Amino acid sequence: MIRLKTNSALVMIVLITMTHVSCISEKEPIPEDCNNPPGIELVSVSEADCNQPNGRITVMGFGGEGALHFRLGDSQTQVSTTFEGLMAGLYTAIVEDELGCISTLEVEVLNRNGLNIEVTSTATICGENQGEIVVIPLNPNGRVEYKLNDGQFQDSNSFNNLDQGEYMVTARDESGCQVSYEVQVESDITFNEVNLIIQSDCAIPNCHDGGALPDYRGESNIIGNAALIKQRTQDRTMPPDGRMISQEQIGAIACWVEDGAKGN
Repeated sequence: MIRLKTNSALVMIVLITMTHVSCISEKEPIPEDCNNPPGIELVSVSEADCNQPNGRITVMGFGGEGALHFRLGDSQTQVSTTFEGLMAGLYTAIVEDELGCISTLEVEVLNRNGLNIEVTSTATICGENQGEIVVIPLNPNGRVEYKLNDGQFQDSNSFNNLDQGEYMVTARDESGCQVSYEVQVESDITFNEVNLIIQSDCAIPNCHDGGALPDYRGESNIIGNAALIKQRTQDRTMPPDGRMISQEQIGAIACWVEDGAKGN
C-alpha cells in the first residue's frame, strides 16, 4: 500500500486561492460613484401648434462633476440647455456630467388649442405579456383614433397584452391634429427583490462585500453596475465559486435593468 504525504499548509493555501479565484480574476473596473450627480430643472416650455414642430423646452443643469451636457431621450448631446423644433409630446430631458452620471426630467409640450392626451401604463409580470396602455384624449375635435408604434389606427384607446418595453402611442382627431407620447411598460420587479439576490449570493465574504470590486453592499454601486450585473448573471460568471441562482432570479435582474435599474 502506498501512502501519500500531504502538506496541510500547502493544501490550505491552494484551497484559499481556489476560493478567491472567481472574484479576483474578474478584473472589474472600479466604478465611479455618483455621489454628486448633476441636477436638472425646467426653466420654460412653449406649446406647439397642431402638427407643427415649433415647441420649445429650456432646462437648467447644476451640480455634478465637470462640464454638463444635455439631450432629449436618445438624441445627440449638446451644450445648449434649449431644445427647439419640437412637436407636441412627452420628452425626457437628460443632463450628464463628465463621469457619466445623469439625472432626468419629463417635460410635456402641449398642442396649443388642439388635441392633447394623458397616458397610463400597467406593469407586466416579468417575462410575460400582461402590460396595458390606456390613452385619455383631452380637447379633441371629433372622433379620436389611436395607434401603437407603427401599427394601424384603431378606435379603442387601450392596448393590451404588452411585453415590457418602450412604446410610442399616437392619437389623432378628425381635424388631423395628432400627438405622440413615448410610454414605458415596466415589469413588476423592484430593487428590493434584486437586492435580496445580490446580498444573498454576490455580496458574500471575500467577494463583493468589499473583498473584491465593485462593492455591492450599497444601493448606489448596484445601480451603477446594473448592466454589468445583468451581463454576468446571464453568462453565469456571477455569483462566484460555483454558486447558482435560478433562471427566474436571472430573469428578475434582467427585467429590473430593462426598467431602468431604479432604486427604492
